[in-house]
Amino acid sequence: MMSSGGLIGREFRACQIVWLGHLLMLMVRSSWQGVGMRRSAVLQL
Repeated sequence: MMSSGGLIGREFRACQIVWLGHLLMLMVRSSWQGVGMRRSAVLQL
């Protein structure tokens, strides 16, 4: 029982890390897109 619980906990933690990584990537991409939009707007001005 203990070993199986540990395995499930490890897998769950790995999934959390993967999800956090995906969220960070999305946030960075959106922020970079916002910077690019601001730059283009400034250039247009």
